[in-house]
Amino acid sequence: MGTDRLSGGNSLFGVENLGMFGGVEVNINEKINLIAEYSPIAYEKDYISFRYPVPEGAVSPINFGVRAEVLRGIDLGISWQRGNTIGVMLHGNLKLGKSILPKKPNPPAWRTVIPQSFSEKDIQDELNKIKNEIKGAGFDNVKVTTDVKRLTAEIQNERYISNQKAVGRVLRILLKNSPPEIERISVVLTRRKIPFLRISVSPHTLDKFIMGEMRADIFEQLVHIETITEKSIKKEIVSAKSEATNSLDYRWGVKPEFETFLNDLSGAFRYRIGIKPYATISPWKGSEFVAAYMIPFYSNVTSVNVPPPDAVRSDGWKYLGDEPALDRLYYDQTFRLGEKSFGRFSTGYFEKQYAGFGGEVMTFPSKGSFAVGLEGDWVRKRKPGNTMELFNDRDYYTLLGNLYYRFRPLKMTLRAQYGRFLGEDVGWRFEASREYDTGLVLGAWYSFTDTDHFLTQENQGYNDKGIFMKLPAQMFSLREKRHRYSYRLSPWTRDVGATVAHPSNLYDIGSDLMPVLFEEDIKKLKN
Repeated sequence: MGTDRLSGGNSLFGVENLGMFGGVEVNINEKINLIAEYSPIAYEKDYISFRYPVPEGAVSPINFGVRAEVLRGIDLGISWQRGNTIGVMLHGNLKLGKSILPKKPNPPAWRTVIPQSFSEKDIQDELNKIKNEIKGAGFDNVKVTTDVKRLTAEIQNERYISNQKAVGRVLRILLKNSPPEIERISVVLTRRKIPFLRISVSPHTLDKFIMGEMRADIFEQLVHIETITEKSIKKEIVSAKSEATNSLDYRWGVKPEFETFLNDLSGAFRYRIGIKPYATISPWKGSEFVAAYMIPFYSNVTSVNVPPPDAVRSDGWKYLGDEPALDRLYYDQTFRLGEKSFGRFSTGYFEKQYAGFGGEVMTFPSKGSFAVGLEGDWVRKRKPGNTMELFNDRDYYTLLGNLYYRFRPLKMTLRAQYGRFLGEDVGWRFEASREYDTGLVLGAWYSFTDTDHFLTQENQGYNDKGIFMKLPAQMFSLREKRHRYSYRLSPWTRDVGATVAHPSNLYDIGSDLMPVLFEEDIKKLKN
């Protein structure tokens, strides 16, 4: 049911300007759909106010057509509209997160024969051979150890967006090289060279599961998943280990960038497009040096608004020009405070608007469904169009409490923040996001803060809101990659509920390496 324009001037149930409209689409086979629509719009009555008027009106309220898939993901539609007009439509359908390019062959390892006992060979050579095979599969910081009955590989996964798939690939390599005396094979997942999680299983159990001789629910009960610390690893007896590899951890890439500035008086849709080369280096445990440089191809961002003196984000259009500029350059250090408690300290140019210092602490109670933490930033604003210079007339700071909850049935993460935001407003910010099987993450946020102290009416009483997307980088690559590209869209650029944009926080660093999240997709060990 619709009113006004959608009613066509009709009446329904005795109510004037209320009418019905609707359509139906019928799938007659895998490639062809028939479409029909009833549209009562009286175009001749509203042509003055619309950009593309139809002053003669519609000959018929019935529209119909056909839509067919001409190529994979490409639909062609032909329609007859308003009784006198032909319409043609070309529609591209792309599943977000799914790879656009065909991936290079990446077959998993298979066990064909049971190797000889370690006692019959040079155990050091065997462990080095296993380490090199795991490194060749795309994993970093690889170390292989054994205590005669357990064979363990310590890895850092920068290859697969699914940690379960990564662990499954390494377990297959361990299974392939496990002699008869090995009773357990284990994988320790690390991040920034900090051990987080250990997954252990018997070779016999894994072999039966891979070969399809064991149900997934039974296999899940026989896999042991536990958090682990470096201290507990050092206490374990090791009879042999592979040689250490002293290599500098780094990764680099180029992110396609699309930034918007919406609903300004100068134009409803302003944007900047370009590329952002970036590099990350981790020279020691828990460390990360990050650099990114923005190279715009085109920008039409401008504004007739004069930002208020207390602007923290509403002057963001000044930072969206067409000149190349340093986007971020900072140092981030993560350290462990307990088995499931972590701290983070950061300093540098965090984003295009702010530079300074930041810190965070967080703990993951129980198996990691919940996370509780506290974060704060002390920053100064960067000068637009200048690579390194800062404004020194004002300091900004935030102090925020964080609560996370993972709703496993929908793979949904809920986040609540309370505290003081960049604009000195105090209140709540809520966020919900969902992760899909392709690795895509979609989410939205909404804030409730005290806005009475702001100087402009646009900020007073406003609730900051928007949507965001984290797009898997592997979508555009010939090989699988773990990291994602983040994009945000907000209907207005206001100063309410604003925070410093850190590329990563402790929840992002550690949540997917907690037992509860690993158990969500444990079936992917078979992939």
